[in-house]
Amino acid sequence: MPFLLLIPIAIVAGVLLGYFLSDHPPLNPRWALIILYNDITSEGATLEDWKISTIRELIGPHKINDGFIACDGDGRIVFSDSIPAEIRQRIRNVLG
Repeated sequence: MPFLLLIPIAIVAGVLLGYFLSDHPPLNPRWALIILYNDITSEGATLEDWKISTIRELIGPHKINDGFIACDGDGRIVFSDSIPAEIRQRIRNVLG
């Protein structure tokens, strides 16, 4: 009988582990920019149009198919792994 109890616990642990190891935005971001095939969608608080268009210009040459840029609860900018390191500071400057 205790063995049957371990199966659902193992399943839940596996799902949570998979979620936290994957590349995803923070759970409760102030805002998030979702990037799909170089198109940007804004979620949460609205950002100025010029900021989104400037970020679109920055990521354009890099052909990002799937990624995100988000602001966590502490105000820290979080990037997905698909955002190249060489443009992250430039994006922070635009958002700052």
